[in-house]
Amino acid sequence: VSAIVLGSRKWHPGVIGIVASRISRMCHRPTILVSIDENGIGKGSGRSIPGFSLVEAIDICRDHLLGGGGHAMAAGISVHEDKIDSFRTAFQVAAREALSKEAMTAVLELDAEVKLRDLSLSFFESYKLLEPFGQKNPEPLFLCRNVKPKLPGRTMKEKHLRIILTQEGASMEARWFNAPIGNLPPAPWDVAMRIQRGWFRGVEQWQLTLEAVRPAQPVQ
Repeated sequence: VSAIVLGSRKWHPGVIGIVASRISRMCHRPTILVSIDENGIGKGSGRSIPGFSLVEAIDICRDHLLGGGGHAMAAGISVHEDKIDSFRTAFQVAAREALSKEAMTAVLELDAEVKLRDLSLSFFESYKLLEPFGQKNPEPLFLCRNVKPKLPGRTMKEKHLRIILTQEGASMEARWFNAPIGNLPPAPWDVAMRIQRGWFRGVEQWQLTLEAVRPAQPVQ
């Protein structure tokens, strides 16, 4: 599938942009979600991937829409419920023609490699200087190689995992959202992770959030 277009009368229009962004990141596909009102009019929110302009695709598919606009990476549309299927077909054709196989292959852009022993109080104090994080200042993505998870860990809501990672005598707690529970990769792991700060009962805490995990591979 070159692109994702989904619609429903059950979706709140206020959240479809956030969900479209998450689906686009997870599936690495241009994604448009449409919230349909009681009159059969859909309001859609789209998020894209590098190399594919949503606004150009919307112009190509305009015959199927009531309206639409935005920019390359984020856009909105209005569409009649009866036209969603034909719009999906045209949008997927536009994506297929614009995106190469390589462009549809997700690539992690890592900012730095760290070891768990590097994550000291001094490191965290320096890390705070990078805040605040946001769309224009995203959280760095770190590579940590050859870590060993203390399994089975703790499952949260049947799909998230909280585990302790160890490496060369150092250890730290990590969260893995939407982990493949029951089908985890063989350890040890190479992990792509973000370092995040939180608070618990007024106490500052640091933890890791895993974005991608693979069996550990030799350094080339």
